Amino acid sequence: MSKSELAARAGKVREVIYRLEAGEDSTVSSLMAVLGALGLAIRLEGVGLPSAEEVARRFQEEDDAS
Repeated sequence: MSKSELAARAGKVREVIYRLEAGEDSTVSSLMAVLGALGLAIRLEGVGLPSAEEVARRFQEEDDAS
């Protein structure tokens, strides 16, 4: 699919596709429209802070790898 076709399917201008490809700023609605046109979706999940045990385990793994 060409950039023009993708933009048309998403209901956006081709410039939006170029900005997304280049990692430049774009709106969330533009991103969602383009993903929808591609048959894709984003799932957001909350992330919590690691526990003290998880932090200690990660530091131990790094020390063991050195």
